[in-house]
Amino acid sequence: IELVFGANIDPYSRGDLVLAFPDGESPEIEEGYVTWLAPVRGIDRLQLGKIRSHFGKINMPHRDALPQSDYPRVIKNFFGDEGLSDTGVTVHHIIDNPWNVFSQVSYTLGNGENKTAFDSRKQSEPMHLMRWTHFFEAGKDGGLEIGFSGAYGAQDRRERNDARYGGADLTYVWREGKEKSFRFQNE
Repeated sequence: IELVFGANIDPYSRGDLVLAFPDGESPEIEEGYVTWLAPVRGIDRLQLGKIRSHFGKINMPHRDALPQSDYPRVIKNFFGDEGLSDTGVTVHHIIDNPWNVFSQVSYTLGNGENKTAFDSRKQSEPMHLMRWTHFFEAGKDGGLEIGFSGAYGAQDRRERNDARYGGADLTYVWREGKEKSFRFQNE
């Protein structure tokens, strides 16, 4: 069971909290963060707290919001059963460009608490994650989004080894009216 709370704090900020109640265990915070819209010039969105990391497209939503029943095996093998989430700060910036299309870069500085992917027990060994997303219109009814993600952090518990992850994703969506649609997504 999960309980989801979310509310606007003021016109420029919002708080979100996701509590999970695993079978027979104590409740735990799956996500808890504050989002500020346009906090300073050059930053379009700033998020602070425990959040699902922006690595690829399929890692971001909770399991119950996925288009399939579970996370893909590659996400579970590299980041654990619940995917990659971390406590830290994420900065999003929309890139101005001469083509007037949506292009965004995101950077996360996290504490590296995901034990499958990273083992950063010290603040001096944080997790760094970047994501670049670009969206193109594909005719009047379609859209194409491409994205690239990369994460870096400490991994080995005994020695000073680093983990590096990279990924690319492609999503095409076609929609005609409210009843006809097609979606192709790959990572």
